[in-house]
Amino acid sequence: MDEQGKPKTKKEILRFCITGATITAVLYGIYYAMLYVGFSVDISFTTGFVVSFICNFLLTNYYTFRTPIDAENALRFTLCQALNFLMQYAALKLFVALGVPEEVALVPVWVVIFPINFLLMRKLLRSQRFRIHKTKKNL
Repeated sequence: MDEQGKPKTKKEILRFCITGATITAVLYGIYYAMLYVGFSVDISFTTGFVVSFICNFLLTNYYTFRTPIDAENALRFTLCQALNFLMQYAALKLFVALGVPEEVALVPVWVVIFPINFLLMRKLLRSQRFRIHKTKKNL
């Protein structure tokens, strides 16, 4: 509970949603702007993804979960995002195979993967269990 007696998780979920919306806007904003000025799809998407990944790391640690920004959390975050990508890809293939039209198949993917990604990110970024740098708290 926080100072006002509200569960911390509800605030984290709200911050996670705000971060996700911000990162999505950053990715697609860069992607479409670069396409508009003549860059290829590959360069536009890659640039948008890299910039949004960095912004996502900073916002997720600093704002969403309020965890330290360090090399260990960078590694954890990268692993989470790699797993998140694989989960989304597998879910997308499953929904398409089940007959969901490709144009809307990402919607149920996000509905399923979003809470899983939230819990995974929260657990890994806050966990002291796998920290390389041991403190008195986690010894």
